Amino acid sequence: MSKSKKIISVISLFTILCLVTGMAGCNKPHSESEIKKYVEDNVPEEATLIHKSEDLSGANKEYIYTFESDSRNLQFNIYSVNGYSSLVGYQISNGYRSAIYDYYLDKIKPSLASCPNSEVYLNPGNQYTFNTFYIDTESDARAVAKVLEDANDIVTEQWEYQPGEDLTDTNVLGLKFFIYSETSNTQLGTYCLNGKDDEDVIYNKLKGMLP
Repeated sequence: MSKSKKIISVISLFTILCLVTGMAGCNKPHSESEIKKYVEDNVPEEATLIHKSEDLSGANKEYIYTFESDSRNLQFNIYSVNGYSSLVGYQISNGYRSAIYDYYLDKIKPSLASCPNSEVYLNPGNQYTFNTFYIDTESDARAVAKVLEDANDIVTEQWEYQPGEDLTDTNVLGLKFFIYSETSNTQLGTYCLNGKDDEDVIYNKLKGMLP
C-alpha cells in the first residue's frame, strides 16, 4: 500500500470512529446543551444544572456538570471525558446511578448503626464496611432481617422515578449486603435490596445461610 493510501485509510478510520461516537468534532468536549439533552433522555427524573467545572490536569480530561434533582435532595454528575486515546475522543460518563446508590445508603446508615450485627455498629470508624452483617444464630438472622426490611421500604422510593424496575439490577440500584459468620469469619451469602421482601421473607433467606 502506498503512503498516500495509508494516510487516507487512517483518516477514514478516524472519521468512522467520530461517527460511531456521535461527535462531529470527536476531540471536542460536549457542549452544555448536549449534556442537558443527554440528561433529559437518560436520567429518569427532572434535574437542573447547578455547577460546571473541569479537570484538565491528568491524562483523562474531564468536564464535570453537576445536576440537582427538582424533586428531592439528590445531586449527580455527568462527565464529558477524553480518555487516553485521542481517536476515541470525548465520551459521556453518567454518574446518576452511583449518586442514587449513595443517596439510599445515607438513608439506611442510621439503621445499620443501631444494629449490633452490622459492621457499621461494630466498626463505626471504617466508612467502607457498611455492607456487612454477621449472623451465627437464628436470633441474629431475625435482627438483621428487621433492618433489611426497613432498608427495602426506603429504596421503594426509586420506583417513583423508575416504575417497576428491578432494584437488584446494578444499572438501576444494586445495593448488596454481604452476610458473614462472626465466629468463623466466612461469608455465608449475600442479600440485595429489592424493595419487596418483608421481614419474614428476609429472615428465611438468612436462616437458610446459617451453617
